Amino acid sequence: AAGPKAGTGAPASSSAPGCPAGTIAELGEGGEPVVCLPLPPSGQEAVAPLRAGRERRLATDWPRAALPGPGEPELAIPRLPDRPASWAHYQLPVDPVTGVQPAALRHEGDRPRGARADGIRIGTTPGTPVRVASLAGQQGAAEVLLVGQPDAASVVTAHRVAEPAGLRTYLVLYGELGRLAPDLARGAALAPGVVIGLAGGEAGAGGAVYLEVRLLHPGLAAPQGPLSRAALCAASAACDPRNVLARR
Repeated sequence: AAGPKAGTGAPASSSAPGCPAGTIAELGEGGEPVVCLPLPPSGQEAVAPLRAGRERRLATDWPRAALPGPGEPELAIPRLPDRPASWAHYQLPVDPVTGVQPAALRHEGDRPRGARADGIRIGTTPGTPVRVASLAGQQGAAEVLLVGQPDAASVVTAHRVAEPAGLRTYLVLYGELGRLAPDLARGAALAPGVVIGLAGGEAGAGGAVYLEVRLLHPGLAAPQGPLSRAALCAASAACDPRNVLARR
């Protein structure tokens, strides 16, 4: 049988269920189409912007071909190429900042001690106020999901962020806090910049705050109640904070 006519350049239609012919699907974690984008009439060059747009939408199947360089966290969703590498460009939850580096695990059941964690450690002065993160495109206030979970001195907030594919939920974990805000409670709605605790550490030895950002898998509700590290990882994908932190 004769094959397709060479040189036509006609793009193939999407075979993903739920999307009509002549479209390409942006897929979610489970392979379901999140949104159907129309294909141009012909030419691979015209398809390229659509592919670039799909990558820009933080699809959770982001390729991991590029290994992180020195000082880069190793994540399921690495830093997007259009986001600056320097942390000085972003609004971090503490000020002053004395340094930022990938966090090493202190203890984790399925990974060796000293391996990279999913977040960063932000150096600061002990006792510095730790504030709710400001995310680019955030809609409304952040919701406090957990206080003192999954570690004793940590807080998890949920942020709804508007992206081209729709609203997505990001979970922000603040860890290694020296003290939690006394009136902090699960379910509270907090605007960016509200103090949730103080940085840990000892005077003269420096302090630090652990920050981790995770993208909730499509179709899942934000976790509630006691939360283990395993449950957090099952419900979400680790994301480079620079993809969503508001710029200075």
